[in-house]
Amino acid sequence: MEFIVKLAASECGIRGLVCEVIASQLALELDLRTPAPALLEITPEFAASITDLSVLGAMQKSIGWNFGTLKLPGQDSGPTSFIPFWPSRLLPAEWRQTAAEVYAFDGMIENPDRRQDNPNCLHNRNGLVMIDHDMAFSFLAGVLHWKPVWEGGDLSMLRQHLFHHHLKSVPIDFERLAGAMESITERQLRGYALSVPEDWKDGIETAGKILDYLVLLKGNMLEALRAIENTLR
Repeated sequence: MEFIVKLAASECGIRGLVCEVIASQLALELDLRTPAPALLEITPEFAASITDLSVLGAMQKSIGWNFGTLKLPGQDSGPTSFIPFWPSRLLPAEWRQTAAEVYAFDGMIENPDRRQDNPNCLHNRNGLVMIDHDMAFSFLAGVLHWKPVWEGGDLSMLRQHLFHHHLKSVPIDFERLAGAMESITERQLRGYALSVPEDWKDGIETAGKILDYLVLLKGNMLEALRAIENTLR
């Protein structure tokens, strides 16, 4: 198996890796397509074997656990290869429901990074696949006067979302997504947080904050989705 790794010493830092670990598991539990997540250990021996000087330094600073995703089949080339979904592309009618749920998911987890100029969404002939969630849970940045989505929190970032103009004023249905979130137990949510490696500096504390948020989100899901839907009117 081949993996794409996001190093602990990368720009997103440990906080970004924690967001990736939890958001990717939540997405899969909600039946939203995203590459399978994994924790990948970089040993000193492996780092020493790297000959590419452009990544050697970051690799040596990332000894231990890192975040990775299973490489998608055909991600390199071929008729089923995955390419970015740019906003100028027409959204097939059969993909509209998936696009709407991706839009709602990003609102739910406060992810501002699936933008028109940075799609972070791939597609092939079989549909859409989300990637990159390291900027999710933006409340972690300590936003002044922050309020959660279901209490009227700021959702203006969704107006720059990759799918905003595709979905605006189009009838959408979040019933399946709401039901999927309702079926996730608090124990499962806690399991996402517990999967964060203990040796990630401040990672456990960050995971705890995300867990607290997701538990509240689960209890206020309908209000959150209503607020998200209002951004498309």
